Amino acid sequence: MKLFLASVFALCLSAQTAKVPTPIQTAFTRRFPNAAIKKVAKEKRDGKVVYEVESTDASHTRDIIYSATGEVIEIEEGIDLPALPAPVSAAVKTMYPKATITSAEKITAANVISYELILMGAPRKEFILTPEGKLVK
Repeated sequence: MKLFLASVFALCLSAQTAKVPTPIQTAFTRRFPNAAIKKVAKEKRDGKVVYEVESTDASHTRDIIYSATGEVIEIEEGIDLPALPAPVSAAVKTMYPKATITSAEKITAANVISYELILMGAPRKEFILTPEGKLVK
């Protein structure tokens, strides 16, 4: 039974990756050789076609936005809360001392890093901060 389920999973995974254009599949595999693609979505951003690839790598989640030619536009990586830069955690504590960070993602776009946080117990649920703890959104 386990072998059957593994085979079904492999077929589903290969069917999912078959929808990925070759330049994106090549770029993804080269950069993240141990990651598995969970889902691919074709979208439009600023009038251009892009592909969002949702993936897992060990226990970490990662979403990558690619141009149609396979160029990385943006990477969103789930991170453990203790891995947040101290200024980011401190800024949240200062802004909302009673709030709790429930999840965090590191966003890299055009070599600029920011952190997207989901908070519980704050007037807003979602925040984006710089590594220095300055509010972006």
